[in-house]
Amino acid sequence: TMNCTVSIAGHRLQCEVARTPDELSRGLLGRTWLRPDEGMLVVFPREAHMEMHTLNMKMPIDIVFVSRDSRVCRVDRRVPPGRRVGHEAAFVVEVAAGWAEAHGIHIGDKVTVQ
Repeated sequence: TMNCTVSIAGHRLQCEVARTPDELSRGLLGRTWLRPDEGMLVVFPREAHMEMHTLNMKMPIDIVFVSRDSRVCRVDRRVPPGRRVGHEAAFVVEVAAGWAEAHGIHIGDKVTVQ
């Protein structure tokens, strides 16, 4: 699995990258926790309506949708297991529940990936 650094509004995260069909289907399934500075970058081949689900997950997460111009376009906070959320986006960052609120993440915030 590839790793990268993602910054959202200047707040850095160490992220695993999910982009192959196997990585996308597995995602964060089976995890029971994430460190506060840890996440998953979900990359699809093109910008589209991305449907994310927390089926079979063991913890709630925050889901940050990011547009083609590298701006936050939607934030779903504390999404519990067994839910689906979606939005038009180029990629998604999944982080520990409460991270987006704790860091004041809002629509329009700049996102960089290194």
